[in-house]
Amino acid sequence: MSSSSWGADDFNSGGGMDISMLQERTGMTEPELERPSEPGLGAGTARGVINLAGGGLKPEMPDSVNIVNNGGSTRFLKDENKVICDGEGSILSMKTDTGSEVFAERAEIDLTRKEVTFTGNVCVFQGESITRGDRAVYSYADEEELNVQNVRTKVSGMILKSRNFEYAVDAKGRKYIEAKNASVTTEDKKNPNSWIRTGHLKIYPEDKVEFSHLRVYYKDTPFFYFPYFIHSLNPKEGYTPRPGMRSIWGPYLLNEYGILLGNRRVEKGKGIPVSDYLLLNHVDYRERRGIGLGFDFEDTNLKKKAGNMTGLSVYYVNDSDPGINPLWEPRKPVGSDRSRIALQQYWDFPIEDDKDAMYRLKANVNYLSDRYVLRDFFQDIYQSNDKPDNTVVFDRTDKRSVSSLLVRFDPNDFYLTDSRVEMSYSRARAPLFKSGVVYENRNSFSFMNQNVPAEKRVDIQEIISQIRENTAARQYWERMLNTDSFARLHSYHEISTSFKVANCLNLTPKTGLGYTGYYDVAGQGNDSRGIVYAACDFDMKFSKSFSNVFNDTFGVNTLRHVIQPRGTFSFVNATGVNPLVPQIDGWTSTTNPRSLDMGTFTAIDSLSDWAIFRYGVRNMLMTSRDGASAEWLVWDTFMDAYLHRPEDEQNTRYSNLYSIVRWSPLPWLAISSECQFPVLGEGQGYREYNHYMSWKPTRSTELALGHRYLTHHPILEDANQLTAYGMYRINENFAISGEWRWDAEQKQLQIQKYSLYRNVGAWYIGASLFFRDNGGKRETGFGLSFTLGETGDRFPVTIN
Repeated sequence: MSSSSWGADDFNSGGGMDISMLQERTGMTEPELERPSEPGLGAGTARGVINLAGGGLKPEMPDSVNIVNNGGSTRFLKDENKVICDGEGSILSMKTDTGSEVFAERAEIDLTRKEVTFTGNVCVFQGESITRGDRAVYSYADEEELNVQNVRTKVSGMILKSRNFEYAVDAKGRKYIEAKNASVTTEDKKNPNSWIRTGHLKIYPEDKVEFSHLRVYYKDTPFFYFPYFIHSLNPKEGYTPRPGMRSIWGPYLLNEYGILLGNRRVEKGKGIPVSDYLLLNHVDYRERRGIGLGFDFEDTNLKKKAGNMTGLSVYYVNDSDPGINPLWEPRKPVGSDRSRIALQQYWDFPIEDDKDAMYRLKANVNYLSDRYVLRDFFQDIYQSNDKPDNTVVFDRTDKRSVSSLLVRFDPNDFYLTDSRVEMSYSRARAPLFKSGVVYENRNSFSFMNQNVPAEKRVDIQEIISQIRENTAARQYWERMLNTDSFARLHSYHEISTSFKVANCLNLTPKTGLGYTGYYDVAGQGNDSRGIVYAACDFDMKFSKSFSNVFNDTFGVNTLRHVIQPRGTFSFVNATGVNPLVPQIDGWTSTTNPRSLDMGTFTAIDSLSDWAIFRYGVRNMLMTSRDGASAEWLVWDTFMDAYLHRPEDEQNTRYSNLYSIVRWSPLPWLAISSECQFPVLGEGQGYREYNHYMSWKPTRSTELALGHRYLTHHPILEDANQLTAYGMYRINENFAISGEWRWDAEQKQLQIQKYSLYRNVGAWYIGASLFFRDNGGKRETGFGLSFTLGETGDRFPVTIN
């Protein structure tokens, strides 16, 4: 069945439509086309017929009316000055100048009143919205409007019901849908549980919705009323309240209002408004702490590329009780004016004369009014980074090198940190003159000093006074008191190559030379260190395939076992430096193995002689998924033999044995295990075990378990903690979750958190209750939040 389109060009008063044009539009032959026998309205009503009058078409059709009739009939009623388009069992369609598309079984064009009336299975599309009704009237006069009667409509995830919906364009050219006495839900089913009922409703598709006299019903029971309410279809735009209670805050209400700024547009595939920038305004009330004000200014495009770049954040609290301490440890008094200013941002600077390089300015600036403000008001930040950095970096990056200027400063005088201005240049590994020899280097020149808080200096002086002999411990604390600025020059150069022996052994020998100079060190003058480095990496690979191994339960589709013995010998000769020169970039004892590659070794101030042999074996089980190889199981084990110990490794010839296991047999099951323990002699004198599992046994259940154990470490405290998390989706409307952390050392359940999520038709409501034991001090809290279901993000709820 062919499609015929009737528009202004076909209905003109100055001429007629000949049979050939009609044949082209309908696909019918001349005998099938029935010409009327006399002037005026003809008797023929066969499919595809245009009734001719005096050899031509008389009605003058407007440009804004163009109806596509899929094989039905079209007639002109001369006496009534109307055009009738009948689909005769098919659907006809029209697109209006406002962008709406109308589909119906029949259309009546009243040329006198300048209206088109659609009847029969009427369906209207406007952007992301869909409207169904019994009758629709489109006025193509000066103010074009489309009115749909007795309808339901779906727009941006919301189901709307009213006797009349009007599609129109406002004075600014924005399309909108308007209705009176309308009902709204997000439950796309015959009998929704929840409706939002409103006296007047205006929806700007892909933008926002405006309500007046808003009432929220669950079934037939109202539970919320608001005289006027605007909600953006972007969940971050508009007003979002977060009520709750915490023992250190009392009852609270955190209020957030988001504003989209910059180039406002619609996100493809989601039908919600987005923009270049987002401004989140905060007005918070905490019963025990007072009122807090602030804002967050985010670059939304940048945050998609780098989630840690949060933009500019400013917050101020006039704390009515700054002495509240959630911890058992005593803390020093702070004032009532408490604030935080943070900037995490970077800017690209393309330069026309240097198109092969990227220029970028990065800023990570964090001002805090006192050392406790993060713990008191920004718990999520405190847990991930309790001592934020303050750096500004300008760098140039090309395919082979990175040049940068770094400035680190200290606006917070209560953290142990350093200040510096550092210029650096690094060349990535690249062949020399198209040979098999690879060259790399690292160079920097810095003006730096270490910043030690005044109260910390008092404590250090007390420690020094109790150490009579000139031991390494006394030298360590004396270095901490040297806070004057000095200059440092560091340069390191390395060459390497790779080749294969006996067609199975891969060897990569490396050698390097370096220099570190210290100038104008307070009380110590100048000093320097020479660095000689030599190393060799080796590895071998053996594999065997098991093509007959299949197990759907554990995601096995054939197996291939790869075993890779590997090792590294690393030798460093570093001439000594005065032990009283500050070691700002020094080695900090952790549970991780040190890097044996001088190109990535950053603790250059504490570099000392060593000769270390690291050896181990990696086992991998590979399987096939979606036509590609996937790691089913990876097990890596290695340890160090100290042929010559570094200065910070005492009384040991061997390190612990490290064992790292990753098992991910299925997308919904992952298990990891990281262990280290002595096997030869006393090793490093401590043991560590970290285990973690995430599992989704059913579509409705999520489980996670973790265990961390550390004992006898020379610096870090012993730990024996078990964490657990579980979520269960009871049905489409309810879900529950829990989170726990048990400290076996202190025999305490340190954290308990219980959450309930409820889908109430148009809304998702979440509530969480938590208990935290801070070393003997009990902290409790409760939080509540809600949002529109399909226009916003689902929970979990965040409890600070």
